[in-house]
Amino acid sequence: MPPLRLGDPQGGGETLNLGWVPTILSLLICISFTIYAARYYLYALVTLLGGRPPERGGGDDYRGLVSIILPIYNEARVVDRLLRACTSIDYPEYEIIVVDDSTDPESLRRIKRWARHPRVRVIHRDRREGFKGGALNEGLRHLSPESRFVLFLDADFIPPPDILQRGLEHFEDDRVAAVQGYQDHVLNWDETPVTRVVRVSTISGYLVDFYARSLLDTLKQLTGGAMILRTEVIRRLGFSTNCLTEDWDLTLRLYLEGYEIVYDPRLRVLAECPSTLRDYIRQQMRWAEGHIRVARNYFKRVLTSPLMTLRQKMEFLLLSLFYLQSVLFLLGVGCTLIADPTPSGPLSTRLGLLLFLFDLLAPLSMGLTASWVAGGVRENLLGLVLFPLTFTATAPFLALASIRGLILEDGNLEEGWYRTEKTGHITVAPLVVRSLTSSNPLMVEGADLEDC
Repeated sequence: MPPLRLGDPQGGGETLNLGWVPTILSLLICISFTIYAARYYLYALVTLLGGRPPERGGGDDYRGLVSIILPIYNEARVVDRLLRACTSIDYPEYEIIVVDDSTDPESLRRIKRWARHPRVRVIHRDRREGFKGGALNEGLRHLSPESRFVLFLDADFIPPPDILQRGLEHFEDDRVAAVQGYQDHVLNWDETPVTRVVRVSTISGYLVDFYARSLLDTLKQLTGGAMILRTEVIRRLGFSTNCLTEDWDLTLRLYLEGYEIVYDPRLRVLAECPSTLRDYIRQQMRWAEGHIRVARNYFKRVLTSPLMTLRQKMEFLLLSLFYLQSVLFLLGVGCTLIADPTPSGPLSTRLGLLLFLFDLLAPLSMGLTASWVAGGVRENLLGLVLFPLTFTATAPFLALASIRGLILEDGNLEEGWYRTEKTGHITVAPLVVRSLTSSNPLMVEGADLEDC
């Protein structure tokens, strides 16, 4: 930045050098990143010291009718796989409600075939009103009167047979309204470089971030699938139909009502990774815009709520501003490029460089920790290397989505809602998948795993 000359416009006067301003700004931005970096290091350490989640007793107790709601939209490639796993769940009494928004003839044909199954009910909607939130609310309207709990699953999931037995154990505590499971995006994790990055990102989130939050008793959040809720609670609260992240919206409403959410990584549900950079970016943009808009709408209510702890409010603050890191990243890069790099300046950029390295290694520490917990450090090396590069490439898109979420009001879901394409590809060994499923004598003809 050139010096600013004060006084005589002809050349006289005192010179004021503002080259230090970008340096100061870049350091302040770097410090804000350092706060998140410290959180990452802390959560990685907590995960390593916390050990495995304790096994709970029981697991065979009958706790009443459970409803399973499956929102489906043109999922011909995965719907048979999903329903095969759901009808193989080991629990005495449950119903499966398929809310079908499909327009694709093949999807409609496959779902119609499954409607003959004694556990399956199919509800078809002609319009995708409210998108996923609207579909989930439609499913809630068709629950059996005897339903006590509801399990929500996405189309690409493969739940284990014991998901209900394990998940329902947590509801012995009346304060618990919801249990969130571990979405293990592993089915096609090595298909492309993008899926390898997604794999590292998701295990870092579920095996480190979520698990550490659970150990530290901070704010836990629902992620839209692999979650079980009390029927009486979710019937009353329902899902928001005017936001892009109905799961984050429901999370905050549960805490504002005084309820608790439990995260249990033992509820491991297999899922797909977005396989193209385009799908990944558009998914992340939807999450960023919806996440910040919901946080903005509930910001004051959460911080002033007498029913939430200080830890939960601090976690909410960090989560609320998370996607804005992309905006700060771009500002920081710009400031660094025009900052005064000389040690003789008001502040040296050496401190900034140290903070940058500290911040850069933080997500890698989470990725390494998560890979170690998952037992696959060597397999995830490429994803670990590409992870920071992917953040750099997606930062402009996330920054745009974050600003939209910050300044635009709710509505116009048509523009922001993007459904991630499900391919049905499984690149892991078939035995790994089959270990989480079992043969089902009631499975309808043609709905075999190989057909997917």
